[in-house]
Amino acid sequence: MFILVASCDFASSRLDAEIQKRADSNRDNLAAASMSLLIKYQNSPGEAWYVFQRINQPNVKHYSKMIAICKRNPRHVQYLLNELKRKGIEPDIFIYSTALNAFKKDYEEFRGIWKEMTEKGIDPDRITYNTALNAFKEDFEEFRRIWKEMTEKGIDPKLSRTILL
Repeated sequence: MFILVASCDFASSRLDAEIQKRADSNRDNLAAASMSLLIKYQNSPGEAWYVFQRINQPNVKHYSKMIAICKRNPRHVQYLLNELKRKGIEPDIFIYSTALNAFKKDYEEFRGIWKEMTEKGIDPDRITYNTALNAFKEDFEEFRRIWKEMTEKGIDPKLSRTILL
């Protein structure tokens, strides 16, 4: 388990003041106020994490945003996925797509997330399929299987240059 924290007391007191200000000005919609702070700090994972930890009851959108912020660190994404499930919040297609992207170099974890997603009845969309194609671009058989499944479902693979390289 890990915990991200703001880098200094000044940052935490500044963030606490900003969180309180947003909460005071938007009492009717605290979820939106906290989301706006996550968006504001999306390029500063430590500060975003600090804000996230102070959200009283994070919802699926808060988790989705945090997973997107942490997507370059699969360990953090895994922690957030576990926490989300522990709290009984069901991941949506956006969370699964971002998590799959985070694990595109870890085939075992990627396949586990894919299996969980499809077993829950969440159908992959174009973004999810393209993430899978990108993950398996060096595994010709798996790439072909995904491509075939995708085209059989009528989903047009808008391939990017990176997949074709």
